[in-house]
Amino acid sequence: GSSLQSLAIAAAGIDAVRPLGPFGSFIGISVLFVFLILVLRPIFYGVNGGPSIISVVLSPFSGIVELLSQPYAFLLSNGINP
Repeated sequence: GSSLQSLAIAAAGIDAVRPLGPFGSFIGISVLFVFLILVLRPIFYGVNGGPSIISVVLSPFSGIVELLSQPYAFLLSNGINP
């Protein structure tokens, strides 16, 4: 079920766009959609060909991912013959 807090947030959003008339909800949802695109794009895809925020945060762990993806090659390159 929904909590009263989430219902209060939804009611506040509806009340905020009510003065815009019958198209208020459409305008509100459209503005929210554009805002989310502007905020989430740099996080997932990066901007102007740069790296995304997720790839920058996870870059210290890229060596671990590479190790786990090819453990046999890692062992052979370090002189261990399993």
